[in-house]
Amino acid sequence: MLECEYFENGPKENVSFIPQHKMRNGTVEVEIENTKMYKFRLVVDNASGEPHKSDWIEVKPPASGTKFAYDPSASCRFMSAVSKNVMYVPAPTTLRKQSETSEGNVMISWNYIGKDEATFLLEGSCSSECTDWKVIFSGKTTKYLICDKSLVTFRVKALVKDKLSAYSEVLFVQRCTFNGKKSMSCLKIEKSARPHFNEKRKPDVCSLPKIKNITSNSVVIRWQIKNLLDETNDVASPTFSQLSSPQISNSLFYELQRVDSSPLIIYSGDASEFKYEDLKPLEHIQIRARAVTIDNDGNRSEGDWSSIASCCTLSPLPLPPQNLRLQNVSSLRLRNSKLIIWNEPADGSVILEYKIYSYHHEADDNNFKGTLIEISSTPDTNYLLENIVGNNKYVFSVTAVTKAGESEKCDAVCFVSDTLLPSMPTNFDKCEVGTKNITMVWGSPASNGDSVTNYCLDVIEKTGRIEYKEGVPIEDNQLVASIILDHKTFKANIGELKPLTEYIVKLHATSREGKGGEIEKIVKTLQEPPSPPSLTLLGTTFCGLRIKINSVEEVHYYCVEQEREEGGFMKVYSGEGSSIKIKHLKEHTYYNFRVCSAFNCGQACSEYSEIYSFQTGRTAPAAIKKVPLIHEHSPTNYTIEWPAVVASPGLYKDDIVGELKYRVEMTSKFGNEKPLEGWKTIYEDTHNSFNYLLEPGFQIAGKQVRVITIRNIDGNQYYSLPSTVAYFKNCVHQPLESPKKLAGENNGTVEGVVSKISKAKADEQAKFIKNLIKGKKNNGSISFYFKKGCAYFSFPFVITVVSNSSLGINFTCLFQIICALIAFLFTMVGRFLY
Repeated sequence: MLECEYFENGPKENVSFIPQHKMRNGTVEVEIENTKMYKFRLVVDNASGEPHKSDWIEVKPPASGTKFAYDPSASCRFMSAVSKNVMYVPAPTTLRKQSETSEGNVMISWNYIGKDEATFLLEGSCSSECTDWKVIFSGKTTKYLICDKSLVTFRVKALVKDKLSAYSEVLFVQRCTFNGKKSMSCLKIEKSARPHFNEKRKPDVCSLPKIKNITSNSVVIRWQIKNLLDETNDVASPTFSQLSSPQISNSLFYELQRVDSSPLIIYSGDASEFKYEDLKPLEHIQIRARAVTIDNDGNRSEGDWSSIASCCTLSPLPLPPQNLRLQNVSSLRLRNSKLIIWNEPADGSVILEYKIYSYHHEADDNNFKGTLIEISSTPDTNYLLENIVGNNKYVFSVTAVTKAGESEKCDAVCFVSDTLLPSMPTNFDKCEVGTKNITMVWGSPASNGDSVTNYCLDVIEKTGRIEYKEGVPIEDNQLVASIILDHKTFKANIGELKPLTEYIVKLHATSREGKGGEIEKIVKTLQEPPSPPSLTLLGTTFCGLRIKINSVEEVHYYCVEQEREEGGFMKVYSGEGSSIKIKHLKEHTYYNFRVCSAFNCGQACSEYSEIYSFQTGRTAPAAIKKVPLIHEHSPTNYTIEWPAVVASPGLYKDDIVGELKYRVEMTSKFGNEKPLEGWKTIYEDTHNSFNYLLEPGFQIAGKQVRVITIRNIDGNQYYSLPSTVAYFKNCVHQPLESPKKLAGENNGTVEGVVSKISKAKADEQAKFIKNLIKGKKNNGSISFYFKKGCAYFSFPFVITVVSNSSLGINFTCLFQIICALIAFLFTMVGRFLY
């Protein structure tokens, strides 16, 4: 519906709705005043009754005394208001009280503008508050007689293809009859608006007769009573049947009149359909109908004649085809067939098609009485009848079809089929093909003729040899097997054949009359499968295995199966690759595998190999996350240290941690490496630091190191990922001052000497020496220097003092202890010498 708002220099004064049934081709004419402003929008209810509204459109009023034509399709975005995937079902409109009988029964009617056929659901309520609705009618008519006097409010909705419309407006009904008496207002309305029941009234006029099923000699005519509606007031005029009462009984019948020549009543009866027969071809007729009633007193009341309907019968039916005959077919493939031939009708009619009728029965059954039934149709004057059953009597006839209809059947012909040999078996094909066997299947012959007694299967090997007989080359094939099978058997397995060999397999059915049609297939056996391959383990992780498939033959297909925990095997790989990875396994667990192979996918596979058992590894240790630190003590002496890896037992299966070691590897920087130079191990032990002494002439510039954590369990090593690489700095080193000079410049204190040796660790080393002399607990490292010629050497060592009374020394190795003592002695000697 169209919603309209209008206002005048202020807020809106009124809202009115224009029902959709008053729209004409999507356009509504609205009378407006030039002193008011108007707004329009379109409102549509979807299938669930929810309204969809378009945007408002403001309209400036035109000149005074004019009408404004509003086009919703042009100005309102109607498609945005209604979703495309929602089927719109319009609601019934104009729900009204049409008439009321003396007993108080009310006739309710409504209009519906939908194009699709709808089912209406009429609901009624006994409450004026519009509650407690109940369905009182469900049907396709647009009116209903209400006999329940307790119902006072009504509403109706439409149902189209399982989609419901919105409800119509509610109708409140006030009855004129109360306890068998009518109110004065209703009597006045009834007297002025409708005739008395005893008043003689003409029946309604009939609709225009519809003429269908037109042939050359008959037509079918249909009509019905047409209800006249007062379009001005939208109120239906009461029909004769509505004015009937129990006291007055009327008989209604119809008359059909032909008026193309002199008027002639051709039908009179109570049915609204009549088949007009015995007409001539191409005869023109004009028909009209009317309704007639007769009351109990015998008074006849005739309605007005309807409009005249006219038609013309079709051309005359064609004559039957002539000269129907049968002809044999010479083709061996169609030996169980007959060709039916006929000539066109003698009248030269334009034939659309010919229909073939037939039936057949056992030739020995003389008591059989068949009926000709249509078996086919064709535009040609011949028809091939296939799959004729032997020893049967066939009867045929043909008709011609034109626009006027179908002709009579021509004279029938009959023949008795011979006792036939079986035709070729159907659906003959290979079912399974192996290296030394073939399985063939087939179906029954399309035409058995006499009953099939057995099937014969011949297997012939194609040797490829050619022999010449009388100068003609002939293949010298060899018959391998000839198998006789029962007539109920439709499958055969042929064994003891050669691998990779072509065979011709022939099949035919036999009966008491002899050998039937033969069919053949060429089948090639498969190649012998290769020998089973073997499996070797390439590598393991804590959750996977890498397996190598080894085969002595050139194989392009492998299938690897893994044993389940509950028993049996499952396929884990199939393809051409000879190296596979098995993932998602458990840590440190044995798994069993077997493998088979084939030369190509789809060919016969070898037998499965023996079962191979492989064990997954353990979890690798954690990697060093930080960059290793390199401390330079001299151009030939460096200390490399890194964070220790904490091995938590909960990280590994069975809480087995094992022994953790560190491996330090060194190589040249990328781009500076030498040919075939790889990572070289320079340290492998449990400590997270070590002292690296350069060999004489070794260039440390351009080198890089990395650290790998190693987990040792039961003689097996598990490696972490390498740490981030650390680079040696290419520094220029100055010769150190002599210890004597250093001591003189620093008042002969040890602190001064240490500060000159290493400014970065002066305080730490001085404190270390003091505590060492005093016997205090110390943890640390120090480098002592002495001069030999023009070179300086350093010897790092680690000293740990357990208590004040006893000095316990824990050195990394005996060599370091000796070097540390010698370095200390040389330092003391050098101090006094210089």
